[in-house]
Amino acid sequence: MTGNSSRVILAIMSSSQSVLRKSKLTFPSRLVLAGVIATVYILACCCPAVRLDHYYPGSNTPQSSETWFGWTALFLGWLGIFVGSVAWLANFVLGLTVVFLLSGLRWASLICSTLALLLSLDFFPLFSAKIPADEGGVGQAVLQPPEIGVWLWFASIAAAFIAAWVLFLAPRVGVQGVQGVQGVQGVGERESQQRVDPPPQP
Repeated sequence: MTGNSSRVILAIMSSSQSVLRKSKLTFPSRLVLAGVIATVYILACCCPAVRLDHYYPGSNTPQSSETWFGWTALFLGWLGIFVGSVAWLANFVLGLTVVFLLSGLRWASLICSTLALLLSLDFFPLFSAKIPADEGGVGQAVLQPPEIGVWLWFASIAAAFIAAWVLFLAPRVGVQGVQGVQGVQGVGERESQQRVDPPPQP
């Protein structure tokens, strides 16, 4: 019983350590991946992102139009939450992905990058949402096809997702430690056997 319980405990410790293991991907390599993500993201902020046409009752043609650059969408995109879109939250999760990527945390990077990708896809329902064009809600803004800034934003999130997989598939620190765990198990078994052996007869 003692040997079995020790093997179970060691197996649990081994599995928990495997989840927390960092990747062997060097920090300069991780820095390059993070730099690519950041570069594409900054380009997205500097390019036209979304265009809104404003319509008012009784008019079938837009009376005004405005174009948001990426940085404007970044600061005002949270308003999309009021019309049922949570795509803007992908920016925060993307930032966490970069932090975990630089730290070499495999699972955290992969989970956050996947979540950022899923959140970003909630951008497309905005095309059918009723967006108020003014404070009184009289007019309605219609989102036009995405500009280059939106596609670069998607590209930065896709780059983070690919980088997370590169980190995840890279060799891991402590993989050779499995043999060491088995050796510890063997030691535990031998010690348990020694404890249960009968004492020598006088």
